Amino acid sequence: MSPIPIVATTQCVRFRTQRLQRFIVPASHAAVCSMDTDGNGRIEATTDGLLMTRYMLGIRGSALVSSALGAGASRTLRSDVETYRSMPRAQAG
Repeated sequence: MSPIPIVATTQCVRFRTQRLQRFIVPASHAAVCSMDTDGNGRIEATTDGLLMTRYMLGIRGSALVSSALGAGASRTLRSDVETYRSMPRAQAG
C-alpha cells in the first residue's frame, strides 16, 4: 500500500477518498473512543492525560490514580481505570 500524498496548497484536494474514509469514526463510536479516563464527563490533560500517560508507561496499582482524578470522577478505583484503559476501542472501518 503506497502512502497517500499530502500536498499543502491554497486549493487543497483530498486524494484517494476511499482510503481517507476508513479514518472517519461514526458518532456511535464516540462513547467507546472517549479519552475521558476518569469518567467525569470532561477530557482534561491534567487528569485524563496523566492517567493515560501513566497507564502507557506501565504504572499500575494505586500509583496509577494517585492525585490524578478529576472532580466528579466515576472511575475512582485503580481497577476501574485499568479495566477501562485495557478495553479494546472501536476502530474505524
